[in-house]
This record gives sequence, structure tokens and C-alpha cells, in this order.
Amino acid sequence: MSGTHKDRILEVCLEELLSGQSPPDLTDRVLRAAAARRVAVNGTHGQKSVTIPPSPVGSGQAAGGGVSFKAPEITAPIVTVAAATNVASRYQQRRRNVLPWMLAVVVAASLLLALGIFLNRGDNAAPVAEQPKPPVEGKATPRLAQDPPAPSTPETMPAPTDDSQLENQAPVVVKIAPANDGANAPDEPAPEAVAVAERTLATPDAEVVAFIDAEIRKAWQAAAVGSSPEATDSEWCRRVYLDLLGRIPTIDELQQYARNRTKDKKEKLVDELLSSDRYAEEYARNWTTIWTNSLIGRSGGANNNSIANRAGMQQYLRRSFQRNKPYDEMVTELVSAEGSGRPGDENYNGAVNFIADNLQDDATAATAKTARHFLGMQVQCTQCHNHPFNDWKQNQFWELNSFFRQARAMRIGTGDTAGVTLTDVDFRGESGRQPDEAEIYYELRNGTAATAYPVFVDGQKIANPSGRVAAVRRRAELAKFIVRSPNFGQAIVNRMWSHFLGHGFTKPIDDMGPHNPPTHSELVARLGVEFTGGGHDLKRLMRWIVLSEPYALSSTFGKRYKNDKDDPSMGEKPLFSHFYMRQMEAEQMYQSLLVATEADKTQGSYEEQERTKAEWLAQFTIAFGTDEGDEATTFNGTIPQVLMMMNGEITEHAVNVEPGSFLHKLVYESKDRADRLDRLYLAALGRRPTRQEIQAANDLLEARGGDDVAAMQDVWWALLNSGEFIFNR
Repeated sequence: MSGTHKDRILEVCLEELLSGQSPPDLTDRVLRAAAARRVAVNGTHGQKSVTIPPSPVGSGQAAGGGVSFKAPEITAPIVTVAAATNVASRYQQRRRNVLPWMLAVVVAASLLLALGIFLNRGDNAAPVAEQPKPPVEGKATPRLAQDPPAPSTPETMPAPTDDSQLENQAPVVVKIAPANDGANAPDEPAPEAVAVAERTLATPDAEVVAFIDAEIRKAWQAAAVGSSPEATDSEWCRRVYLDLLGRIPTIDELQQYARNRTKDKKEKLVDELLSSDRYAEEYARNWTTIWTNSLIGRSGGANNNSIANRAGMQQYLRRSFQRNKPYDEMVTELVSAEGSGRPGDENYNGAVNFIADNLQDDATAATAKTARHFLGMQVQCTQCHNHPFNDWKQNQFWELNSFFRQARAMRIGTGDTAGVTLTDVDFRGESGRQPDEAEIYYELRNGTAATAYPVFVDGQKIANPSGRVAAVRRRAELAKFIVRSPNFGQAIVNRMWSHFLGHGFTKPIDDMGPHNPPTHSELVARLGVEFTGGGHDLKRLMRWIVLSEPYALSSTFGKRYKNDKDDPSMGEKPLFSHFYMRQMEAEQMYQSLLVATEADKTQGSYEEQERTKAEWLAQFTIAFGTDEGDEATTFNGTIPQVLMMMNGEITEHAVNVEPGSFLHKLVYESKDRADRLDRLYLAALGRRPTRQEIQAANDLLEARGGDDVAAMQDVWWALLNSGEFIFNR
């Protein structure tokens, strides 16, 4: 079609658009123009006209089933070639002036038409994109730095974007602005005191996992090492149950996973363990145990030297993990909490048990533990001198310590009902005369005194250094500095990686810095950013790690795989070219013994279970009584552990054949010896016996004179004491 006819169609479109008429059916107009041109080219003359009937598309439903526009019959004049030439010359000059913006307007009109059809497609329409959820009360609401105006009609809504395109885009930086409903809580700072934090939009999990795998492989190539083969299904399944739930899987759980033939079976199992109601209680119990031991120790709240209430700490953590509380929110509560740490009290707040149990000696323990747990920094040795190996100075320790000087803890109750209350009170400074400055003093190595005020580790100062609570709550300000620090995300990434892979990116995991660089610096930095940008979601961080390639590798390694040098137990830096086999923690062993022997099915309430477990674990815990509350466990292959496993109460209960016991049901409910042996191995080791093991069991049965019960007891005892049962592999 000639440029003249193109211009005519554009002008008609423009005229109808500017005059408020409905957008034209472009297909119909093109057909008419083409028909008119054919008549002109065939040599028809005069004022004769041709009536062109409405097109099929215009008269009924539009192609594809959408809403259509009714097109009336149009009488098109017969246009000759000469007439067309005259029209072209008449519009040539106007074309140069108006064509660019006409094109823009018509393209916009066409887009609006297409979008209108899309939004009115009735039953065959695609699902409407999910509308943004209203902001949760008290939470920051993400906003783009330059928000477009909110759409007021369906026609102004943006077209849906293909998800595959989103995954390939670079992360978009957004600003998190504090929500402000005009009424601040009494203990919360004014909105203007809350700095705007920049975060990246959550990256798809698959992209993060792929980045982990790429960075780990890059380190293998740099070190010229190979990697072990992938772990078997049973090995990986047993591993992920131990690390996420703190116990081995049951026979039914193992078999259910083995029967799953889908390609995404790992993703499905991880999502079920992390998110389903079926495992919610076990997930919360396991991580409550891990974090209770980390924050107040295995002996915390269990001896006279501790004023923490263990039940209160556990209840707070359990509720936090049950609702998947964001990590930054949880740490803010742990650092700044006030109230009673004892459950049942009117002002109960279990989070206080962390700080309250560490306020001795001018809160030096609280200072050191807060830095270690939440920033991955060991600062305790700088109380008396500058750090010999890094840039940490003595003044920085005492400046950090200044944030805790308003906190006061008081023991309440005695015995099993003992607890503690924690509150912030006015701190008038160590001189007692300057509450508006509230200074503290510390001694330099030359014997002179120096002064310190609240300053964060990166040099940031609080706006008001006053010690008056009405003016500023120092611990609340410290919590803000912590969760906004780049060290915050990297510290929890390092700690979690160590939990799942057996070794962190640094050794020790809570001593990060230029003096102790991580083995995979880019990976730590990226995961820290992704964790922060994803809303500090601990479950997502766990998911990334357990679905990564290094977590899926076999624990077998050696020269045949070219990774025999990747052995951190020999002092080498970990390359994660194979899974590092490690012994179960005492709590994992306890829960696994209960599951393997099905004793968990006869347990009492949650409180009764925890009390029984605490009594069992107490035999392995040794508290050193240092200023930092250090403790150790003898559950690491020592004689007490061996004796317990061989002759302890749980093992003795596991091998008895009393009615209702695991062995009683196994022996008397199944007459098939091969099936019995299979179930023993599956329950303990997560696999079936080998030919050699079957032969050994037959030899044992013969030695027992054909006594099936005695033979099964011997095999079961041997399996529970085997290294294959005791180790996470």
C-alpha cells in the first residue's frame, strides 16, 4: 500500500481519537483502503462508488474470542492514481510536520485498544496479576525511588510482564520507607529518626542457588581439585532431615522420598520440611534448641550461676520460628528487650534472657556476645588492649559497651521458678554527674584513664548520647546499627553455612574481618546482600544452602576424585568439594534415637519432652565458669559418650522387646527375616543391608541357636553404636 493510503488511515485514526470516538478497527480500515486502491488501479473512472461490507472480524466477535467493535457499512470513493498523487502532494508537507507525533499517538491508541480487549476477555481471559498486599501494620512498605501514580482505571494498568524476563534482569534497588500512620508507639523513635535502608528486590531462589554453585566451582578450578559424586537419595534425605529437623527420617519418610520420581523431588521435600504444618512443630523445636544453646548455652538457666530462664528463652524462640519471624526483627528484640524472662508473668518477654544473663562486670559479656553472634566479630580481647591481629582498638570495645549501660537486670524467684526482669534506667555516667553525656571510663595499658561514649563499630554515633531513658534508649539505637550493618547479613550466612556444611567460610565462624578473610569472599558478600534484600528470611537462606551442589555431594573423597587435599581436619581451608562428615550433636542423637526406636510416639507434652531431654543432655555438658560463660560437651566421641551409647538408659530401652516396643513389633508382627533386617537398617542407617551384612546377620542368628529375638537385639544394638548411625554423612 502506498504512503498516501498509510497517511489517510493515520489521519482517520487521529481524527476519531481526538474527537472522542471509539478507537478504529485498523484491520477493517486496511481492507477497505486496499479494495479502493484495487478499483482505482483497474481504471474505473467517474463519481461511481463501491460499497464495502463490514469485515467478518468487525461484525462479530474479534478473533480470539474477545470483545469486538461493530463496524457499519462504509462507502469508499473510487480513487484514481492521479487523484491519489494529488492527495499525496497535498499532504506531503503536513506529513513532515505531524507524522512523528501522529505515529506516537496512534501507537498509544493501538496499545490502549489491545489492552482494553485483554482486560475484557470474559471467561477466556488470563488471570489478573495479583494486587499488592496492604502493608502489615508496623512494617516498612517498599516503594520505588520514583513511584508512578497509582492507576485509576483498568486502561492505565501496565501490561503483565513475563516472569522469565524478570529472572534475567539485574536486581532493582528500592528504598524501604518507614510506615507512618501518625501515631508512634511510646517506645519507638520518631519516623525522622529511622534511616531509609536500601535493599535489593528478592532474587529468585534458583538464581541464588546457581550463583552458589558457580562460586564453589570457581574455587575448585582455582585450586585444581575435583569433586565427589552426588550423594545417594537416602544419604541426602537423611542429611536434610538431620539438619532441618534435628533427627533422622522414619522408614516411611525414607520410602516416600525414594518413591518420588519427579525431577524436583529435592525442592518439594525441602519446601515440605520448611513450610508444611506437618513439620512446623519439629522445625521450631530444632531451631529453638540450636539458638537457645547458642545464646545462653546448654547450661544457661540450668545452674545457679545463670539468672536466665531457659523455658522463657525457649518459648520466645519457638514462637519466633513458628511464624518465621524476620531475622532482623528477632535480633532487634533480643538486643533491646525489656520485661520479665519468665513465662506466665504479666510483662513476660522471653527475649530478655539473652542480655540479662550477660550483664555481669559492666556488661562486658553482653558486649562480646552481641558482637560475636550478630556481627561475626570477636572483640573481647580488646577490653584491655588493641587487637594484635586486626584494626580493632580498645576504645571501640568500650564505645560499644556504652550502649548497654542503661540496662539493669534483677533476679526474681528461686529454684525452678527463678527468672529475671530487665529494664532500662537512667545512666548518669560513671562520674554520676553528667547524665546528658553519660560517659564511661576505661584504663589504657599505660595506666591512664580514657573516656568512651556510644559509638558503633563503623564509627556511627547516636544523635543524642544522653544516658536519660526519656531522651534515648541506647540498646534500641544499637539494634538499628546492627541490623543495618553489612556485617549482619554476612555473619548469619557464615553461621548457617557452617551448620549445614560442617565448616564456615572463616574459622572460627564468629571472627570475620580483614585479618581472617573468608575462603569465598564474593559468595559471602552476595549471600549477605541477598539475605538482606529478601527480607532477612531464615528459611530462604536455609533453602538456598540445602539445594546447592556442595550440600548434595557424597562424603566420600580421595585421590580418585582428585580432592584428597580438601580436608579441613588437616588444617586445609575448606573448598566444599565433598560433604564433610561430622558427628551428630547431642540433641540430634537424642531425637534420632527416639525416632529410630519409635519412642517419640509415646512422649508427653512439649515441656515434659524438653525436661527429659535436658536431664539426658546434662551428663555431657561442662561449664567452665569464665567471664564469657564458656562451656564444653563431652559428647564428641569421648568415653562418657561411648559408655552411654553402649549401656545407657535409652539404648537399653531401644533393644528391649517389651510389648509396644520397636523390636517387639518388628519381631512378632513380621515373620519374614529378610524384611525384619531391612527395616532395622532403614531405621538406623537409612539404607538396606549389603550382602556381606546379610551374611553377618545369618552367622549371628546361627550363633544364637536360631533365636530370632536375640539375634535382632544384637544387630540393633550394633547398628545404634555404629559410626554410620552416629555421623551425619
